[in-house]
Amino acid sequence: TTLTCEQGESTPKEIVALVGKLLYGEKFCDTLQPLERRLKDDEKVKLEEWGLNHDDVVTVAALLRVIDGCDAQVDRTGSDEYALRLALSVQKWKQMVSGRSCSPF
Repeated sequence: TTLTCEQGESTPKEIVALVGKLLYGEKFCDTLQPLERRLKDDEKVKLEEWGLNHDDVVTVAALLRVIDGCDAQVDRTGSDEYALRLALSVQKWKQMVSGRSCSPF
């Protein structure tokens, strides 16, 4: 999905659309709306109670996308020992970055 209304709605690849409709039915189209709009339209989301606003959530979502994009794909490594070592170091790094990124909140 996209994050801001300025980016518009997402256009999924054909296979993603097929799987999405299989899993969510026609409601899958609702998930293609920008996160910013979904947060504002959903009455269940009470960000103010947590001391947050929509911009904060969109910013954190963008940071999490960057961190997720740094994933080392440990499932593609040669040995189990190396995969485990790499997975643990990546997880430790993600926790450190997440902690630093979220400390203002």
